[in-house]
Amino acid sequence: VCLGSAGGEIVVVEVETGRIAGRLAGHSGGTLCMCVAPDGRVVSAGEDSFVLVHSLETLSEIGRLRVEGAAGINCATGTWVSAISIRGTRIVAAAGQSLVIADLNTPAFGGDGNAPAGSVCVLGLSRAVDCVEFMADGTICTCGYGGVTLFRPTVGDSLAYEIVPRYAKTYHSGIDGATLGYKGWLLSLAPSPTGEWIASGCSDNTVRLWKTATGQDFKCGGYSSKISCVVWDPSGRVCATSGSNQATLWDFSTGGLAGSKRNGFLIRTSVPKDSLPDLTSGPLSSTQIPPPPSLVTQRASGAKLTN
Repeated sequence: VCLGSAGGEIVVVEVETGRIAGRLAGHSGGTLCMCVAPDGRVVSAGEDSFVLVHSLETLSEIGRLRVEGAAGINCATGTWVSAISIRGTRIVAAAGQSLVIADLNTPAFGGDGNAPAGSVCVLGLSRAVDCVEFMADGTICTCGYGGVTLFRPTVGDSLAYEIVPRYAKTYHSGIDGATLGYKGWLLSLAPSPTGEWIASGCSDNTVRLWKTATGQDFKCGGYSSKISCVVWDPSGRVCATSGSNQATLWDFSTGGLAGSKRNGFLIRTSVPKDSLPDLTSGPLSSTQIPPPPSLVTQRASGAKLTN
């Protein structure tokens, strides 16, 4: 496991023992986000305008790319690169109102980080990007204030992308350029592994879901605070969310929201916070790990189709 820090250093920890296996120099300023390439390379982004590529075998930096974003957050160490995502060897990084797309195996990540002409693609938006993810088909999914904006590749494996126009069935118009509009702030983002759904945690204590085929908009309520994290299991059967004192699991095993309704409400399963193991005293041994907590199934009030 790789852990970023406010000082920029990246700590590599062995999961089985909890032992620190090494440290990476990381960023000048804080490390803001990280992801892992299929071949095991670790990619990080921070407050210093850089995306860095690291080798866990040699515990060293093996590539870097400077990312300068329009209307981004600037500090003494550079521009914040606030979100990254990877698909194969292709990476997308968000900084302010800009997306920078490049391939890990090209000269874009060579030298001092200043990419040669033509080795990256830069896309602009009308608002800052808070989250970015690749979808299963290579479409880039972004969110922030005012909705979700999608960019799809235009020609095969080239670095050319175009914005996906707004869906006609989207309930809210959102901001200009939003493919899927929303009147408020989207705090977290997770396209499903199958590409059928886009889930986002919202500042109004709800989870918003869109069907990618139609743009239909669903609102899942019943939360007591903002939704800071949304994630799918690899099969796309369960969507897990957090933000209050519970982890909430939404069941998509019967084909999605329509197949999961009972008497007009969606069924959710919650794990109470006090049933989770206490890790403050250090990692648990295999004999200390408790059995899975019993799950409480309840109706999620406010879970309904909004258009």
